Amino acid sequence: APAPAPAPAAPGKADEKKPAEDKEPAFNNEGVFKISGSKGPGIVGAPKGSKAGKGAPSGKAAPGTKVGKAKTSTAIVAQWPGFRMTEDGGSEIVVEFSKNPLSPTQHPAAGSLSFVFKGAHVIKSNNQNPLITVHFNTPIASARLVPHKGELHLKIDFRPGVSVAPVSGLRASSDGDGQQFFVKLPAGAWLPKGAENEEMPPPPTQKLKGKGKGEGGKAEQEEPSAPPPKTESGSKTGPTP
Repeated sequence: APAPAPAPAAPGKADEKKPAEDKEPAFNNEGVFKISGSKGPGIVGAPKGSKAGKGAPSGKAAPGTKVGKAKTSTAIVAQWPGFRMTEDGGSEIVVEFSKNPLSPTQHPAAGSLSFVFKGAHVIKSNNQNPLITVHFNTPIASARLVPHKGELHLKIDFRPGVSVAPVSGLRASSDGDGQQFFVKLPAGAWLPKGAENEEMPPPPTQKLKGKGKGEGGKAEQEEPSAPPPKTESGSKTGPTP
């Protein structure tokens, strides 16, 4: 006789599905790992939110990150103009530039000479003030920088009746970072007759406020005044001692 079928077992915990055991991710020598159930490999160290297999390479910014670029100025800036007497008795007008201003064009006129620098400009307005040189033994009366329609003009005015042939050129700047343009003037007797014996005028009187016994605890002090004028005989005017 056929054996009776076994009675069905009572439902219990034995029929409940056990959760799948977590498997450790398998790594290869290239740092790529594969997780069970994933759709593809990932990259070790990939930033959060990046897609599998598309992590940011080392040394590069993550997507969406803006990387600033270093700004390099290409402007030709006249940093300052100057004047000096040279050891050989001559004189020079100099202009320091941030970069090489190339060769300027030269424009002579009656009583003056101008050098035109294309693309150069000044940033500080006081660099446009004139250099007054009438008290020095130089054929130059004054010099100044004048901006004009994308150009920079160096205008040199000579003393009346003076005719000279200056020499100009470029050399390294005083700090070595830029270029210095120079206009060299020859030595000579350029001062008007008798001007070498003239005395420079005294400085203006200045009132200096300082601590003292004066009103409000402050006293006014004045610089000594200029000496009394001389007579024709050379003696000083004033009361007899």
